[in-house]
Amino acid sequence: MRKITKGTEPAELANWKRKLDWDVGPGTLTSITAYRQLHFDAKNDSDETQFDINRGGTLVDTSQYSEELRYAWSPTKWLDNQTGTFFMHTETDSLSRTLYGQDAGAFYASNKQYAALNTAANHGLLTSSLNNVYSTTLTSPATDSAAIFDQANIHLTDKATLTLGVRETFESKTAGTQKSASYYDGSELKATGDKNADAIRSGQLKNSYAYREADGLDAFSTSWLANPSYKINDNLMVYTSAAGGEKSGSIQFNSSDGSTLYVKPEKSLDFELGAKSLFLNKKVMLNVNLYHTTVTDYQATTSVVDPTTSTGYRSQLGNIPEITAMGLEVDSAYYPTSYLTFNAGGAFNHATYTDWHTATCPTEITSDIAKVCDNTGKQVVGAPELTGIFGVDLHKPMGFGGLTGHAWANSVIRSSQNLEAQLSSWGKQEAYQVTDLGIGVFTGQKNKYEVNLITTNVFDTHYTTSVNNFSNTGAVGYDGIGARRYVGLVLRSTF
Repeated sequence: MRKITKGTEPAELANWKRKLDWDVGPGTLTSITAYRQLHFDAKNDSDETQFDINRGGTLVDTSQYSEELRYAWSPTKWLDNQTGTFFMHTETDSLSRTLYGQDAGAFYASNKQYAALNTAANHGLLTSSLNNVYSTTLTSPATDSAAIFDQANIHLTDKATLTLGVRETFESKTAGTQKSASYYDGSELKATGDKNADAIRSGQLKNSYAYREADGLDAFSTSWLANPSYKINDNLMVYTSAAGGEKSGSIQFNSSDGSTLYVKPEKSLDFELGAKSLFLNKKVMLNVNLYHTTVTDYQATTSVVDPTTSTGYRSQLGNIPEITAMGLEVDSAYYPTSYLTFNAGGAFNHATYTDWHTATCPTEITSDIAKVCDNTGKQVVGAPELTGIFGVDLHKPMGFGGLTGHAWANSVIRSSQNLEAQLSSWGKQEAYQVTDLGIGVFTGQKNKYEVNLITTNVFDTHYTTSVNNFSNTGAVGYDGIGARRYVGLVLRSTF
């Protein structure tokens, strides 16, 4: 059996940002120039078994550069204003790769095909049907974005402020795709000479196509904000806000035949009401926020019927008609001394599909591939209803050697949630808690040097952040396994 390479090899080739400020007239002109280049090379044992079925992974090369120019000034004592422009260009080449092994033919064969080939005379055909076959799918999206924006703080009184903002964005998107198959050495595929072996291969390598480009996507989108606030006193401020935004549409491709799919823009409308406060001579901080957000044409990975695939379905980015999230967020802290802090926060997030009557059913309850399920009223995938975080942080001079002791602990709790895109019963992650601890010392001017002994996930909680449902060619996949317990010594220095 060939050696299986596991893991990923990401590398950020370049990432820089430059900010320049000029005093121009009564205000400040700011330029922010940024560039980023990323290379990511994933090489995984796709089946994660002892068998040589296939290796896969995506090779991604992306580059992005942007320029923002903004001008901030206060023409009067009751008005602060910031206006500007933003430009960005992004392009990516994403190559999805699958290299089939000697056991792939047996794995992907139907019962009839396997019975015909799993004989002494024909076993070589079963092995060679997919062995060393290399399949790739290339996508190459590119985006040009330009925006103008303005935000003003209008001080109605010494205590009352109204913040108004608007942003108009134009985006132009293009994308291309190509799907091909060959032997791993690049040579052309040749028929095996057996109808069963050729059928196994064609079942996995359907519909190769030459490079093609989709029609471009050009669109404007508008975001806006209205945020009045009132400072009751030095320790209490209340506010409310209304905001609307839009995420532009997307160009996608049908993985079966390369045809173009257009994802509609996602629009959101958000209302909030909250307060920020200090109590007990500023030893207690308490912030509270109520929110109600409606998202129409929510962009998410969905599963759609596709009889040409081995599972009867394919995953693609699509639109869910509407979701609504409403809830309460609380953030608090207690400062009993100058060197000790307790903090606690929590959120109740009732995020449900308020319109998703035509969802594809999860695999375990689908007997007919045309059947749809009504997920209206169910909690959104990956959204726990309750989240809490608790922590303590201690920084205290030790009285010798200029050392400052440092100790901390924090714990995050999440209620149960479903992580599978179609809300499969196999996708449920039960409630869990992850706790981190650390102890160390600072030294040097402005705590220049630091050494810490840390333990993350101290109770070694087992959890996952991503679940793929089972199919007739794969088991349930918990492919976002949370980090296990880790103990390490961290040295840090600032220059």
